[in-house]
Amino acid sequence: MRRFRKTYAFGLSAAMVMAMLATGNVSYAAGKVEKEETVYVTQESDGSVSEITVSDCLKNVGKNDVKDKSNLTNIENTKGDETYEQGSGDAITWKGNGEDIHYEGETSEKPPVSVAFTYELDGKEMKAEELAGKSGKLTITAEYKNKANYKDSLNGKDEELYVPFLMASVVVLPQDHFENVEVSQGKLVKEGDDQIAIAYAVPGLNIQFRVLRQA
Repeated sequence: MRRFRKTYAFGLSAAMVMAMLATGNVSYAAGKVEKEETVYVTQESDGSVSEITVSDCLKNVGKNDVKDKSNLTNIENTKGDETYEQGSGDAITWKGNGEDIHYEGETSEKPPVSVAFTYELDGKEMKAEELAGKSGKLTITAEYKNKANYKDSLNGKDEELYVPFLMASVVVLPQDHFENVEVSQGKLVKEGDDQIAIAYAVPGLNIQFRVLRQA
């Protein structure tokens, strides 16, 4: 819940977190290591990015040395004491000791999926900063745009294809300010005095948080 709390400190105007999930394979001399990657993007109310943290997991298959590629900075092992050596370019080699490697780091690269937020109070579109102190039915809509496109041949024709991403949006809504919360394509989780709305989608679909705010 650390990420939720960090986001909540900004208030409603910056309470969105986008997570992009991707899996892949990293080759080394004797075979392959499965790599899972999650990108956490903390955003402002208008969708601008304030922080990006990348979390990686290398699922080892009993090898001592695990070759990987990463352009992250401030890399930190999050679940062990295994170390790595920097090679040429983005190449790094982890001293795996037969264990899975979990690490995270930071990146300045733009995410492949952008998110824009819109806010409507009683059907009227407003800016996030204009919502303070007001009451009514609030709808927050997150619209994703997939920028990771490429061209490939499909059924003998050149088609524009997109890399698939599973997106997650999170907003923390204190129960003393919000009631009758509905989440499309997700669920609502309660933690103490907070309600955590979690919604999932693939780019191209809208996510809406329907909220009635108390006076």
